[in-house]
Amino acid sequence: MVSLKKGTLPPPGSGQLTPAGIALRYAAFAALWIIISGYLLTTVVADPLVQSRIEIAKGLLFVAVTGALVFMLARRLAPAANNPITAAANPAVPQAGRPLLVAFIVFLIAAAVAGLLVRQSEQQRSQQQRVQFADQADDHAHIIQRNIDRALSATYALAALVQQGNGNIRDFDVTARELPPYYPDASSLQLAPGGIVQHIVPLAGNEKAIGHNLLQDPTRDKEAFLARDSGQLTLAGPFNLVQGGTGAVGRLPVFLGEGKGQRTFWGFTSVLIRFPEVFYDAQLDRLAEQGLNYELWRIHPDTRQKEVIAASPSPPIDPMARSFDMPNGTWTISIAPAKGWGDPFGLMFKISIGLLFSLLLGYLAKLLVELRMHKQQLEALVAQRTAEITTSQHKLQAIFDAIPDLVWLKNTESIYLDCNPMFERVFGISKADVIGKTDYDLFDKELADIYREHDRKAIAAGKPSSNEEWKIFADGRHVLFETTKTPMLDTDGNLVGVLGIARDITERKQAEETQRQSEQRFRDMSEAAGAYLCEIDANMVYTYVSNQSANVKGYPPDELLGHTPLEFMPMDDIQPVSEIVRHAIANKSPFKLQHRDITKSGEVVWEEVHGAIFHDQNGTVIGLRGTGLNITARKQAEEKLHLAASVFTHSREGIMITEPDGTILDVNDAFTRITGYSRDEVLGQNPRILNSGRQKKEFYAVMWHDLIDKGHWYGEVWNRRKNGEVFAEM
Repeated sequence: MVSLKKGTLPPPGSGQLTPAGIALRYAAFAALWIIISGYLLTTVVADPLVQSRIEIAKGLLFVAVTGALVFMLARRLAPAANNPITAAANPAVPQAGRPLLVAFIVFLIAAAVAGLLVRQSEQQRSQQQRVQFADQADDHAHIIQRNIDRALSATYALAALVQQGNGNIRDFDVTARELPPYYPDASSLQLAPGGIVQHIVPLAGNEKAIGHNLLQDPTRDKEAFLARDSGQLTLAGPFNLVQGGTGAVGRLPVFLGEGKGQRTFWGFTSVLIRFPEVFYDAQLDRLAEQGLNYELWRIHPDTRQKEVIAASPSPPIDPMARSFDMPNGTWTISIAPAKGWGDPFGLMFKISIGLLFSLLLGYLAKLLVELRMHKQQLEALVAQRTAEITTSQHKLQAIFDAIPDLVWLKNTESIYLDCNPMFERVFGISKADVIGKTDYDLFDKELADIYREHDRKAIAAGKPSSNEEWKIFADGRHVLFETTKTPMLDTDGNLVGVLGIARDITERKQAEETQRQSEQRFRDMSEAAGAYLCEIDANMVYTYVSNQSANVKGYPPDELLGHTPLEFMPMDDIQPVSEIVRHAIANKSPFKLQHRDITKSGEVVWEEVHGAIFHDQNGTVIGLRGTGLNITARKQAEEKLHLAASVFTHSREGIMITEPDGTILDVNDAFTRITGYSRDEVLGQNPRILNSGRQKKEFYAVMWHDLIDKGHWYGEVWNRRKNGEVFAEM
């Protein structure tokens, strides 16, 4: 029996594990650990990001356990390698080559297993990520399709109203204003009888679309004709809107008399969908925040080219796509990670773990150095990121302090958390005295109640809320502030406070009120004079008409808007009026003209127009403004005077015109021929120069009495010519 020192390995057959047995059992244990843990991880955890983090933690744990086992194995092998008795008893184990052989076997087994598992793990991660993004694209596509379909359904409601009213919707503006809450994604509702847009709700911001002829717009008439001819709802767009911005328009043709054998085309009911507002519910902009690139696109029906409707700054590469049907074709949303489908860091980490696992027996020291370097890199990265965050905070604070408006931040309890220097200067309170206080600590109760109520309204609305607030300062100043309050949310969508921004708009309001009073004064003076005010655009289409138009043109304002003045003129007046207006536009000069109008009842009236050109900051003519006055009575008087003058001049009977006192003002040619007196000889004289002396004074008294009281006298009078000849006159 050979005795062994304490710490030496027992000989083979003693029941203890040999180094080869330890290595083989360790490789089997490692393979089972990786396979089972990987299977459980992919089965229980669905989020690829969480999987990646757990795999990192699992790899670090595996490295730690492997390091401990290698350390224990090294300690067990070292005494046996240095013990001559053990070497003699077991010649099959080389003293120097046995540890290298064990390390090589472990490396080969571990490298093969690690390679297969890394490949399987990457395939599963990529597949799960694609499925996740495909589901996400499907969710966004469903929301977009739902919002647009819901908005387009408003056309059927409008069509029903049109058909119910047999082509006329009384109080359309009142009725239509009740519809937007049910169709929140519809920017505006429109009626286009005969294809001409005449009603829009809301009108504000859409004025330029009034009068737009859908069937005569070469850039958009294709969808309009398609809708009319097919009788189906069509979606036109995206395109640039007449009233500004971009969007799409759903048009539903409306036919009257259906079911009665007299089906006639009435026009279109339309719904305007603005981009990107209709995509807000889909939150496409948050995809970029999540590190994703996206595109919402379709194949243009005319060019057959890809038309991008909405997209992130960078296009997606090898994206997951989901298509959905729209009235104007198939739309597709494509989503892909901005950094690609691969996970370079995760892949490199897995490969590193595999290599570390495979080379741990021979390169344990190198592993420790790499871990130390990795830690240093992480620390440097953390320090760099910390410095960047600090710099960014300093920049934000500088911007916050430099904003000329009042800015403050409150928490959910309406306690002030911060304010900018302008807030301090306006209210005369330092930031230190503001932070930690409430409105009731800083202002009187009445004003504090108003501020608190506006905070609650902004929170309840879930979006920025604006209002105007008067503030009376200690020095007696009355200042009007325009205040916007916005609820602040954290990354999880939880309310954390309210951000307030206030701007002094006192001077602006005073200027607006002064301008309003001036405009009202001009409007009142014009209408008091019997004239109406109007405004037409560069295409000579009415965009504004005052109420006095009914007394001048015979049409109320709503029947003139969207039409041109030329539509209400006789054909003979259109050309000269157009020439005068074109000349005024070319020279940017005021103008005055007279023309005839045909009223609603068919009556022809005369109108006198005084107008002026107005233009934008670049000098481009926007339109014309002016006044219109009914001068029919004046024209009729002028015609009567002209007729009377013609009779006076060409009559064969002698005519003289006198003052009430008898002084002769004028005579015609027949008078000078009959009496022998020239016109110059009798002007300023009295008719007594013709007195023949045959009638008595009573005769002339009666004649003048009838002329003054009755306005006329008829009879026979004897007069005397210049040559003294007496003659009788009637």
